[in-house]
Amino acid sequence: MRAGDIEVAPGVTIHPYIMSGAPSVTGRRISTELLAVRFCKGKSPELLAKDYDIPVISVYDALRYQYRLHIAQRYGGLRPIRKRKAPSELEG
Repeated sequence: MRAGDIEVAPGVTIHPYIMSGAPSVTGRRISTELLAVRFCKGKSPELLAKDYDIPVISVYDALRYQYRLHIAQRYGGLRPIRKRKAPSELEG
């Protein structure tokens, strides 16, 4: 991360003087919104990662952030992510 970066989610940062403060992939000038739009138009996360020369996990982090942002804007707040139970915990 650069000086002045604010991590808003794992793998996603904002900086007030870079990209006008838009959320971007940490360490890169790649907008999370751009990745989400291309994903919605049918591009796979693997192809996006290859196109932008970033790890696939960074694409998933950006998509997760954009999804949660959409939910927050639509329903008025972020909800905590619940951990999934292991299959062994579901039995019984």
